[in-house]
Amino acid sequence: MEKFFAEVVNSNITIETVVLAMVIATLIGISISIVYKTTFKGVSFISSFLPTLVLLPVITSVVILVIGSNLARAFGLVGALSIIRFRTPIKDPKDISFIFIALVEGLAVGSQNYHIAMISTVFILLLAFIMDALGYGLYSNSNYFLTLLIEKDKFDEENVGNLLKKSTKTYELSSMNTSFSSEDQLRVTYKLNLKDDKKKDFIKELENVQGAKSVTVVAADNYIMH
Repeated sequence: MEKFFAEVVNSNITIETVVLAMVIATLIGISISIVYKTTFKGVSFISSFLPTLVLLPVITSVVILVIGSNLARAFGLVGALSIIRFRTPIKDPKDISFIFIALVEGLAVGSQNYHIAMISTVFILLLAFIMDALGYGLYSNSNYFLTLLIEKDKFDEENVGNLLKKSTKTYELSSMNTSFSSEDQLRVTYKLNLKDDKKKDFIKELENVQGAKSVTVVAADNYIMH
């Protein structure tokens, strides 16, 4: 016990410094996780990612506090951490940027550059909020694939074409073949570019076509519209 306190007294890093670094790193991590959750626009939300963003700055700051200016410790930690294998795939580049923010802010806190950590966190997260509010980077895609399942003897290509002309900017017949479920039905596929103001009524009009069994519209990015 005496040796422990002797080490603490002789250390360049005081207990107050460690506690302050942990508190600041935790607050920064919480702020980053809140902004990430608020601006999340993906399809699959991973709940464990939020606590990860909170822990990363804290862990990174501890690593920097431990290393300090000791080169031997730096190499020792590199060797120890090299056994860790990160196998979780990260598909969204935005997730990578938030991980990088958490790591960088942890580095700033661990090196006791608290002013850099706090100012940069506020600036980066505010920038993320502004870009999210402005919809920066969002791409509006109006290209779809229409699949119409209809009775073979009631399919009128001209009639369907007239409906498509009203609701689309352009359309093109991609394929026409017999349905797998019944030889009396046709599966007709169109590639089309929908008008923004016609998206709500488009499917209803096609469902009212005589002989129509089902209408499926799939976006070019593979999200099903109906």
